[in-house]
Amino acid sequence: MHISHPASEKHLEGGIKTSIQNQREAFEKQGISYTPRFSRDAEILHLNVPTPRTYVQLRRAKRAGIPVVMHTHEIGENFQESFRLSTTFSPIVRRYVDFFYKRADHLIAPSEYAKRVLKQRGLNTPISVVTNGIDPDRLAGVYTGEYSPKSTIERNGEQESRLTVANASILFERKGLSDFTAVARQLQDVNFAWFGPRFNRFLTGSSVDKTIQQAPSNCVFPGFADDVRDVYAASDVFFFPTKSETEGISIIEAAYCGIPIVTRDIPVYEPLLEHGTHCLKGSSVEEFKNHIKLLQNDPELRKRLGENARELAEQFTIGAVGKELESVYQTTV
Repeated sequence: MHISHPASEKHLEGGIKTSIQNQREAFEKQGISYTPRFSRDAEILHLNVPTPRTYVQLRRAKRAGIPVVMHTHEIGENFQESFRLSTTFSPIVRRYVDFFYKRADHLIAPSEYAKRVLKQRGLNTPISVVTNGIDPDRLAGVYTGEYSPKSTIERNGEQESRLTVANASILFERKGLSDFTAVARQLQDVNFAWFGPRFNRFLTGSSVDKTIQQAPSNCVFPGFADDVRDVYAASDVFFFPTKSETEGISIIEAAYCGIPIVTRDIPVYEPLLEHGTHCLKGSSVEEFKNHIKLLQNDPELRKRLGENARELAEQFTIGAVGKELESVYQTTV
């Protein structure tokens, strides 16, 4: 089977970029032939991002009789509180992405939650749930302790051995940025670090800059990590207070690395992560603070949550993704 996979991930950031990379790694592991551009010789056109360019590719595929499979990374709900005026325009974004999704032959949702949201909006296109997956090679040595981070997290110019709480995500308010800094402000004896790219003020507005500037001294923003293992190997707790996700690759990566997780109690994680077994869930700054304080004082709980999360995350490797993608393609042809 030959797949046309015209996604230019170099122009993307965050989870979508990682998902595209994981898809191609899964193709190779599963022995699926693909080309990173539009091809009339392909048996399937697989699109990831709804843009004017991909719409042209979709129309070309339809005219050539090539079935179209499309990932539903964006569902509208996860657009709110991302860019300037994104909450205001999220209803328009929903209609925009639905316009694309209705024209595909098969949709791939990263989670049951994303599938449910799309079905509730009346989409009749067949939808299969396939995780974005994680690449174990990308995380090699973190869980076993064989990998040492290239840099340590510093506070006030001094390397410290206090509990380190980290996040790996684009700097958006949707990701829980203000709650992250608020919790850090209340736990001055804990180190907090948010790793991830930052868009310019024109795109995100001034609120992100203001939150970062007003963050307490025990909360830093090192930027994008070239090797994601540096993030997880330096973390004692992974704090992911996101308000909306279609899946969230970084939380699964953290789980695979055996890091205890504190996250927000949102629908996407209801069937995936069990509070008290795989993570601790909260809905407010106070609850997040109490969870992190509990983990700070209970190494055995950190160990138990981390081991349970690791066992769960082993189901999300790209080896499984390749088999599921191949099944979707065979169903669609």
